[in-house]
Amino acid sequence: MSASRPAAAHAVLLAALLVATIMRTGLAAASGNERSGDGKAAAGAEEVAVTVSPHLLFEGGSVLGRIRLEPDPQNRAMHVEVDGGDYFSSSTVQLEGAAAPLVWERRWKGLPAGTYRVRVTVEHAQGDPHTCSSEFTVIDPRAEGSR
Repeated sequence: MSASRPAAAHAVLLAALLVATIMRTGLAAASGNERSGDGKAAAGAEEVAVTVSPHLLFEGGSVLGRIRLEPDPQNRAMHVEVDGGDYFSSSTVQLEGAAAPLVWERRWKGLPAGTYRVRVTVEHAQGDPHTCSSEFTVIDPRAEGSR
């Protein structure tokens, strides 16, 4: 008995979610001074966090990145990078110390299939940057195995 297309696509989506979760957990444990996207600080992490939602999506969807900064008079600039295979984007925002907004949001749309890392670096007046990251995966529904 063969599985229907929706059931097969659902199975592939679940498998990809499991792989992405395992990869994200391993990367968070391996990163010495970064905070993972689950909001838990790794050793040496500072007060900046990034989460992405959803962590797994099909091509054509959009991903919301939410960055949370603790108020700090030393905050000067925030760099946001999205890197994954055939796609790279970066932007820099000037911060006004403790008066800067606590939450920043950014949405990425129409990304090609692949695994992406969102990395946020906050520059401080003392020159000691603070970094955090999170990952998400975009799936091509036409790829072999999803039919």
